[in-house]
Amino acid sequence: MQKNRGFGIISSLLLLVMLAMMGTFMINLSGLLQQSGTNNELRSHAMRAAKTGIEYGAYQALTTTTCNTASGVTLATLNTLSNALSGFTVVVTCSASQHTEVGIATPYFVYTITSVATFGSFGDNNYATRQLEAKFTSDNII
Repeated sequence: MQKNRGFGIISSLLLLVMLAMMGTFMINLSGLLQQSGTNNELRSHAMRAAKTGIEYGAYQALTTTTCNTASGVTLATLNTLSNALSGFTVVVTCSASQHTEVGIATPYFVYTITSVATFGSFGDNNYATRQLEAKFTSDNII
């Protein structure tokens, strides 16, 4: 009977080490899942911030002549967005090209609005960016 005395201690230590390894794995997996959820939320907010920039750029293009005078004009850098979009920097650029249709005397503009929303710095865990581009025309074509 003396030969079997240390076997229970070795088995329990082995079981304890295996449980500790599984616990460490679960904690790491939980952290990765939480970070993934945070990144998904940031990307969603970045898309909303970029859409806000497109709407702002469209409004500026139609109500001012800033886009008509030069190509690639930076309309605004929006960094004072509120609520869920706070912390995002949105750069809105605009360019316009003038066109004339056969049979229509008044020329019209085709506007290209680009909006880039960014949160954080590239390489950070909480980095998100989205770029949208929209094209539309002034409403005096018809």
